[in-house]
Amino acid sequence: MFPLGFPPGEHTFIPATISTAVGLAMDDFLPRGAKPPKEGACVQEGLALDVGATYAVDVDGWRILAVQR
Repeated sequence: MFPLGFPPGEHTFIPATISTAVGLAMDDFLPRGAKPPKEGACVQEGLALDVGATYAVDVDGWRILAVQR
């Protein structure tokens, strides 16, 4: 499960499988042709409460199995 928040001022290790799953979900979630935000563009205080959907992802097969919006 992806953490809902990170400690301020600290680095957090994100395993490759979670990073891949997040990348696949972003590709599906963003409108076609949209570019993901640049590094640092999403810095915010507090939690992101509108995450939009829950994804079941097969990272080995590089595919989305299910989406619950």
